[in-house]
Amino acid sequence: MKTEGYAPSNSIVFKRATGVAPLREYLTTLGYVKEKRSLEEKEIWSKPDRLNGDLFFLYCNASTGDVELTKVMIHLVDQLCHSSALTPCQCAHSP
Repeated sequence: MKTEGYAPSNSIVFKRATGVAPLREYLTTLGYVKEKRSLEEKEIWSKPDRLNGDLFFLYCNASTGDVELTKVMIHLVDQLCHSSALTPCQCAHSP
């Protein structure tokens, strides 16, 4: 499996959501913390005790009311890069 430079991710879109507060509370209960940086209009959530842990992006489209929650599985890329399944030239995260 090649990573092609991007970590695998999954997204859920909540149509006409009433807000992002319930998802922020959910991420907080899982031990995630909102980072001070963002990716364009997306909030970035990470676990402070995990340097290479999974991330969540939280985005609210104000014009449609849709909220998108995306999980980026960085740990999976780490596991693939350090397994025998990939050679260093196949892994975008290799030194």
